Amino acid sequence: MPDSNWINAEALATYIVGVISSVIVMLGWRLFNTKRPRRIVCQQTSLLSLVEIDERIKPRTTMILDKGEASEREVEELSQTVIQISNTSRDTIDDIEIKLKFDVPVLDTALDVPPGLEEKARTGISLGSDSSSGEIVFLTPYLNSFKTYRDKVELTVLTSGRPTALEVGGGGRDWKAYYKSIEDKQRELERRSNIVMGFVGALATATILLALEFAGVTQGTLRGILVGFLLAGIVGFVMNQILWKWGLGPIRAFFRP
Repeated sequence: MPDSNWINAEALATYIVGVISSVIVMLGWRLFNTKRPRRIVCQQTSLLSLVEIDERIKPRTTMILDKGEASEREVEELSQTVIQISNTSRDTIDDIEIKLKFDVPVLDTALDVPPGLEEKARTGISLGSDSSSGEIVFLTPYLNSFKTYRDKVELTVLTSGRPTALEVGGGGRDWKAYYKSIEDKQRELERRSNIVMGFVGALATATILLALEFAGVTQGTLRGILVGFLLAGIVGFVMNQILWKWGLGPIRAFFRP
C-alpha cells in the first residue's frame, strides 16, 4: 500500500501548485526570450487648434499663412500636432524612413532632434497633384535607444484643419514603425493601473484571509470579509474609471455644497 502521506489532499494541492508554477515559469521564459521586431513608436503627445473662436465670428475672420511672402495663402483653420518618435528597443536602429499620412493638408513641419542629428534628420512634405497632400516623410540615418540614451525626436506638424486620422508606415530589417494616439496612451495607462490595483487587492485579500484563518475566525465571518473586499474592489474600479475619463470634476461637484 502506498504511504497515505503522499496522496492526501494537502500533498495533492502541493503537487498541483508546483505543476502550475512550473508551467507559468516556462511560459514566462518563452515570452521574454521570444525574438520580437524592434519598434519605432510614433506617439501623438498633443493636438491643438491654433484658432478656436465662436462660430458666429469665424466667418468674419481670415487667416493668412506666410504673410507678406511669395507663398502667402489663406487657410480656413490651423492645427498643430506634436508626435514623439522614439526607438523602444535596446539597440540603435539605422536608416529610418517613416511615412505619416494625415487626412488634412500639411502646411509645415519642424523637428526637435537629439544632439548629433541636427544636420542629418529631416522631414519632407510629399505634395500631391493639388499641392495639398497630407503625407510627410521623416528620415534619419539612425536613432539611439530611448531606454539607454533617452533620445527622442519631436515632430511638430502644422495642418490646415484638425486631423481626425493618422496612418504611420515604415520598416526595415527587423524593425517596424508603430503609431499611438493620445487615446491609445491613456487606455494603456488605464490598463496598467487596473492590473496593479487587481494584483495588490488579491495579494492583500489572501494575506488577510490567511491571518484570519490562523486566528480562528469562522467561515461565515470570512465570507462577509470576502463580500466586503469585492464591493470595495467594484467601487475602486468605478472610481478609477471616473478619474481617468472625467478627472476630479465630478467628485468635487459631488462634495460641493
